[in-house]
Amino acid sequence: MEEKISLKQFEIRQPDYKRDESDEPYFYRLANHLYTEAYKSGLLTDWQDELIVRASLGIVGYFQDILADAGLWRSFIDMNRHLYQRTLPFFNVSDEYIDYELNYEDVRFLTWYSLTLNSEANRLCSPMDNRIKEVSRLWFDILEAEYESAPIPVSYQMGIGLELNEPEEREQIYHFGNWVFMYSYLMSPAYSMTMLQMMEDPVMKSGDIEAIQTRIEQSMAEDPTGPLALYLGEWLNLILEGKLPLNHDNELIKEPSKYYEAFLKGTGGAPIMFVKSYKELNEFFIKVLGWKEDEEHLPQMKGESDFVLLISRYKGLLLAKGIAKYICHPLNPYYERKEAEKHAMELLTVRGKCPGDLLRYLGEGHYLPDACFENSDDNMLVQNNFDFISRCYLQLYYRGD
Repeated sequence: MEEKISLKQFEIRQPDYKRDESDEPYFYRLANHLYTEAYKSGLLTDWQDELIVRASLGIVGYFQDILADAGLWRSFIDMNRHLYQRTLPFFNVSDEYIDYELNYEDVRFLTWYSLTLNSEANRLCSPMDNRIKEVSRLWFDILEAEYESAPIPVSYQMGIGLELNEPEEREQIYHFGNWVFMYSYLMSPAYSMTMLQMMEDPVMKSGDIEAIQTRIEQSMAEDPTGPLALYLGEWLNLILEGKLPLNHDNELIKEPSKYYEAFLKGTGGAPIMFVKSYKELNEFFIKVLGWKEDEEHLPQMKGESDFVLLISRYKGLLLAKGIAKYICHPLNPYYERKEAEKHAMELLTVRGKCPGDLLRYLGEGHYLPDACFENSDDNMLVQNNFDFISRCYLQLYYRGD
């Protein structure tokens, strides 16, 4: 079989890819070998060739990272342990697991991540899918056979020794950060949906190179990325200096919401309320929150239904539409289990479907027990990885609130 992965596809994913490195032909051939063996196995017939290409490149990127100890995978593992007190999402690691070296569980996670986050059709494929399990074992065995003899990828050492607060290294840090954010194996699958949304921006369609570059730099400054939806500054602190992100306490906002006490009084003390129709919603605004009488408030919500309202002492009132039937809450009379079984997972994976603060509330209370990956009934897999899934799929729509 001729090489499926083009040299350009491989090179653009390399740090400082315009430089010629003697080790890169080895890793380019290895990426094509992974693709070829996956194709021959027949395990991924339901995935488009381009997705297998991206996954093969992603696994080779991981391999290059750990060979060079470049820091991306190290930072991901460290942050998982900080957030969730476990090494990886979804998978328990065996006694043979060695930190920051080649591990089967790492390859299995990255195979799922690379195949699904880059795909619309297979976006909700379960991490436990047997095809992913088998192809990741195939790829791990290939990498394991190469591990001791593989060359150290020189370009992956680009960030080693860089200091964030060193003015003379500012340009190098910029180039390294640009690669991490836009092209690295760890960030690009999760960023793919953000990029698709950006491509609908008139600026991105304008053909104005300078304006497009400005828009991309804006995204790098404002959008989180990667499987944990960290901001670029957070990733760079982790990768270059091993510093965990600071916890941002929204409760430092001193001024309480003017609706907080009235909301709790109207609901009997509950911070959440479920409303079926727009008429009932408008009446709640008027009678409970004291909004102006004889007026249709939030008229853009007319014709919608299944509303959920959530109040926070300091962040105020939050409203979501069309999702009440998916929420199994003791105060929700509109919950419909069959509908929830079909659509509850959308709240964790479809951007804009459920506001981040509401989703966190639902996750902490286990109020979405029906949420599952496709062709799976393992709701505990979702419950045990609720925050990670939300971060990975929703990105800014979860972390930005």
